[in-house]
Amino acid sequence: MPECSTSEISRVAPSLSQSCKRFEKGSGSELTVRLRQVESDLKQLRNQFARFQTFRTTKNSKGKE
Repeated sequence: MPECSTSEISRVAPSLSQSCKRFEKGSGSELTVRLRQVESDLKQLRNQFARFQTFRTTKNSKGKE
């Protein structure tokens, strides 16, 4: 399984947000709603990665004591 970092997700988020704004101007609301859901899911994924990184860092630092 390929690894993905928080920074990679953070780079994708602005592009997706801009795409959503472009689609809102010229397309149906169903597509816009779906894109907004993808954007929201991406934010949740980024938050989960950040929590995992914090957990892993905390666990590793406790193991070294």
